[in-house]
Amino acid sequence: SLHAALPISGGSPVRAGGGCEALPGRADPGRARYRCPVSRPTLTNPKDQWHLEQFGYVVVPFLDRAGVQAVADEYERIGRAPDDPQVSLTWTFHSQSSEHKRQVADRIAPLVQDSVDQVLDRHTVYLTTFITKWTGENSGFGPHQDPTLVDERKFRGVVVWMPLGPTGRRDGVDNGMLHIVPGSHLFTDGLREQNVNASPLSDLDEELIASRGVGIPTRPGAAIIFDNRVIHYSRPNLSTEPRVVLSLGVRCDEGKCVLLRPTEDGSLELFEVDDDFYMDVLPAERHLFEPADGPLASISATGAPLTAAQ
Repeated sequence: SLHAALPISGGSPVRAGGGCEALPGRADPGRARYRCPVSRPTLTNPKDQWHLEQFGYVVVPFLDRAGVQAVADEYERIGRAPDDPQVSLTWTFHSQSSEHKRQVADRIAPLVQDSVDQVLDRHTVYLTTFITKWTGENSGFGPHQDPTLVDERKFRGVVVWMPLGPTGRRDGVDNGMLHIVPGSHLFTDGLREQNVNASPLSDLDEELIASRGVGIPTRPGAAIIFDNRVIHYSRPNLSTEPRVVLSLGVRCDEGKCVLLRPTEDGSLELFEVDDDFYMDVLPAERHLFEPADGPLASISATGAPLTAAQ
């Protein structure tokens, strides 16, 4: 249960979550709840590791002022993706231009690699994307869990979320800071496909926001590192400037990227993919992927929707 309020870096209160271990599923005791292996740390700092395991996220120093400026300058030199409509919320990840996505990855890598090595324990960046939240009421993004992109039966997948400018409220106006539901990485069973509507949490948006959501103001140079399983969201950017974030998808060195695909019988098949998969294959066209080898596993679907009480 989430019950004890604790302070975090950034000033907002959070509520304590459960541990990181293997437990039977609540909805179906026969189904395994995949939990990160505690013997394999994600972060080099033990206190940060503890916070990540308990709450599903942690705020850490990541780049100094010069490092942030170098990334911001490179962002301007690279320019927007050729298919960026410059409205709402856009990701490099969703661009149809493999060339643009590869350029982002190649030019940002040398600027962040030292920080990745210092903060994360033997991890590899497999996805580099800029998230631009353009101004306006339509730039919000509802509560969701990221799809399973790393084999979570064995390893934890995380995102390094680092804004290029301050996020939070200024003069009562939110520019789209990240909100998280602390401890929610332990809410549900199983692995997650790309279809967020298939999540057992898909009907709980307003209840989760009202009862559990926490906004995390963040300064440039700080990064929110969060478990792919944690529920997160952001409000519309009501400021006058776009909010730009550098987001890194990270896996442990010995882990592999994976793709989950639904089958006709309602189960999910888990395939291994290489680190360039989402540069070369559009998320919307992943169903066209033809694997060279058979699935690593066949897994039952995520499960029945959860109620707010659960």
